[in-house]
Amino acid sequence: MEKLDTMLPLALACRDDSFQEIRAHFVEACCKVATAVLARLQERVQEFPSQAPLENLHTVLSTAVYIFQHFTRYDNLMKENTNKPIFLVPVQRYQEFINTLQFQVTDYCVRVCATSILQDAESHHWDDYKAFYEV
Repeated sequence: MEKLDTMLPLALACRDDSFQEIRAHFVEACCKVATAVLARLQERVQEFPSQAPLENLHTVLSTAVYIFQHFTRYDNLMKENTNKPIFLVPVQRYQEFINTLQFQVTDYCVRVCATSILQDAESHHWDDYKAFYEV
């Protein structure tokens, strides 16, 4: 993302028809990066929960949000020059992925809470200072 951030001003400066090729290459590189990173993030999600801990799911979610915000910013900056959304497809894919991940994280946490705490509420000594799983 740092390299794309470095190249962004050059792509924004290329408004002439003679420099449209530079802008097109920038857009193409951004789309390739977005697609490759999204594919890798989707692979990492498949590892959860059998091979990876819950923290990995949060890391994948925060990475997806970070990239989504970058491409949203790129799209807004490029729209100012071209009056059309250029990164619409990557932004939409990341938004769908983020929504799915948010649901997975929430659902997993709810299931863990329901399994660990709520199923055995009657037998737990709520006045005890120890955690519920300690003896």
